[in-house]
Amino acid sequence: MAAAGHPASRTVYLGVDVGTGSARAGLRSFSFSLPPLLRLNPPLLLTGFRLFDGHGRLLGSGSSPIQIWKERGCIEQSSTDIWHAVCAAVKTACSLANIVAEEVVGIGFAATCSLVAVDSDGSPVSVSWSGDARRNVIVWMDHRAVNQAERINSCNSTVLQYCGGSVSPEMQAPKLLWVKENLQESWSMVLRWMDLSDWLAYRATGDDTRSLCTTVCKWTYLGHAHMELASETESHIMEACGWDDDFWEEIGLGDLVEGNHAKIAMVPEYWLTEGGQSATGALLDYMVENHVAAPLLSNRAASQSISLYELLNKILVSMMHESNISFLSALTKDIHVLPDFHGNRSPIADPNSKGMVCGLTLDASEKQLALLYLATLQGIAYGTRHIVEHCNSHGHKDMLVLESKRNAPGLPIILPRENEPVLLGAAILGAVAAKKHSGLHDAMRALNAAGQVIRPSKDPRVKKYHDAKYQVFRSLYEQQLSYRSIMTQALQ
Repeated sequence: MAAAGHPASRTVYLGVDVGTGSARAGLRSFSFSLPPLLRLNPPLLLTGFRLFDGHGRLLGSGSSPIQIWKERGCIEQSSTDIWHAVCAAVKTACSLANIVAEEVVGIGFAATCSLVAVDSDGSPVSVSWSGDARRNVIVWMDHRAVNQAERINSCNSTVLQYCGGSVSPEMQAPKLLWVKENLQESWSMVLRWMDLSDWLAYRATGDDTRSLCTTVCKWTYLGHAHMELASETESHIMEACGWDDDFWEEIGLGDLVEGNHAKIAMVPEYWLTEGGQSATGALLDYMVENHVAAPLLSNRAASQSISLYELLNKILVSMMHESNISFLSALTKDIHVLPDFHGNRSPIADPNSKGMVCGLTLDASEKQLALLYLATLQGIAYGTRHIVEHCNSHGHKDMLVLESKRNAPGLPIILPRENEPVLLGAAILGAVAAKKHSGLHDAMRALNAAGQVIRPSKDPRVKKYHDAKYQVFRSLYEQQLSYRSIMTQALQ
């Protein structure tokens, strides 16, 4: 029975998203979004939640901080801390939306591809040099396993052709190998290795079924092999047949094959491959906040009740008019950015790649900061173009941010109706879990809708300009490889 003031007919879905810097929750009669990373010591991340209704409309949201540790090149979190943050954020979202527990009919989880280690009791097992059992999560952006990734790639296994030709240290196999080689006691204690989103579902339900999406995306599970053997009636109960046992043996993790892959196993039907870019939001923050003009601009933005980035956008528009140029992107003809400040995840999978800025001068003005900001946005967009081109060639086919993303690859962008698509996606999973829809496609049609469509400029000069900038973008990495080779030879 519904409590007083709560209509019994209301159907509510909860979407939970645990990001690098936060955990969020959203309620919809259907989920939520993260604020910028908090600069705290020790740093805290937020977990967020949103509630959605049966039409995908947001009812309420909440967030809660999560601790993160960064030591000796390692980045770690605590699954216990994450779960407490999730619970706190859900309670906040429900309270703000005036929702009682009985009205929530489905919960979906979305999370970073961080790696969680637990023992036979589900208790955390340390993945940290410190031995601190709380620190049982290797965060997705942790690069401790660079050497392991290089050795796995040197095997030239056929499995690698299904993840772009090589694995990144941000994927799970290199991280697993690192733990085995460096933390033998922890390795022997772990019963389950799980992606964070799968662990959240396991923690909520006690069911440790793994997502086909996460295992294909980060664990080298061969989804196509799985589906070739699956039928509509038996795919949900079939054994995990997409693991290549020879691959795991070859890279030194043959013990994970034991017990029918019990420590890493998974099941069902949909999956995706990923072409991701690492820490792009953090890169924008870094480029802007470390500029000498940033404090003054931040104060001015605060006095105008707008964000620093909105103020930078205004400055760029003003500069375009002052320069009498026909399109804003042309302001950066003399400054170029390779955004690999945290390595390159896709499509090169080179963790040793470094960020590069070409075109700096002694100018320390706010206008120069605005140009650096724009050039960084463009560099990120060219990285997207590189991924799209690579996928197409292998058979896969903020308004200023969106303008760069739209024009640089030359493709239209369809924005979702809701501002928090990740949370909405999590809530859609909750709706399917609650059997309110026959499957994901039906739930997506019912709960999602297209919003604004941003199309590439039809001006041929814009295309010509971005083609030229993209050529410079690609050459920056090639030059870096050349410089790397020169210096390696000098030290031999």
